[in-house]
Amino acid sequence: MRIEIQEEKKFVHQMNMLIRWGDMDAFGHVNNTVYFRYMEQARVE
Repeated sequence: MRIEIQEEKKFVHQMNMLIRWGDMDAFGHVNNTVYFRYMEQARVE
């Protein structure tokens, strides 16, 4: 099954965000809990 999304409806909001050093673990992966902060920051913007 393939879902087609119209081009004008793909992004409601888009922003560039820097990944801070404290957002990553020892392996350089972004911590799972940080994604909630990213969503909150995008919502506030």
